[in-house]
Amino acid sequence: MRTEVITPKPEQLDGLLRIAFDIEARSWKGAAGTALTCDPLRGGHLRQFAHWACRAGTLRIALLWIGSEPIAMQIVTEEAGRWWLLKIGFDPAWSDCSPGTLLLCETLRHAVRQQLTSYEFLGTVEPWTQVWTQHERKCVSVRVYPFGVHGAAALAADAVEIVCRGLKHACRSWRNRRRGSAAEESADADSDTEIKES
Repeated sequence: MRTEVITPKPEQLDGLLRIAFDIEARSWKGAAGTALTCDPLRGGHLRQFAHWACRAGTLRIALLWIGSEPIAMQIVTEEAGRWWLLKIGFDPAWSDCSPGTLLLCETLRHAVRQQLTSYEFLGTVEPWTQVWTQHERKCVSVRVYPFGVHGAAALAADAVEIVCRGLKHACRSWRNRRRGSAAEESADADSDTEIKES
């Protein structure tokens, strides 16, 4: 087993991105159709950003190898004394040895050796990130819509998605409150029974 943390040169980047994207596509994301190779818009955006970060000297690609086979990857920027984790993936065929966790340990070690001030997981808080830290830094998403038909259509689609997400959250909260009230009523009934029996 070996780990590489590569600061790629522009001529190396496409080959390294192919390896990283392929590892991610082997995971559940490939089967679900959400991997970067399945999504030309997000995949293209990340590829474009990676080229920019590569020219700026801030891009890092971390790979975990077993023999000649890459089995886990991270696409990262190292900026302002921080390790910014943009994309991760691992080959589920090797899940018994937790390749994603092994690579995470090695890149944490790398960050410490580089005297970086923090390791930023990005994205939403997940159970696997809470194993490593209880600190959460809120992120803000900014969307800009071009003036015109395409911008208006994108704005409308995003607005519908936000409203649907809010309704789902409200329904879930309402159901949880109802369950809580039902449990309290049941507990009250039990305590009344106990008082009458004594």
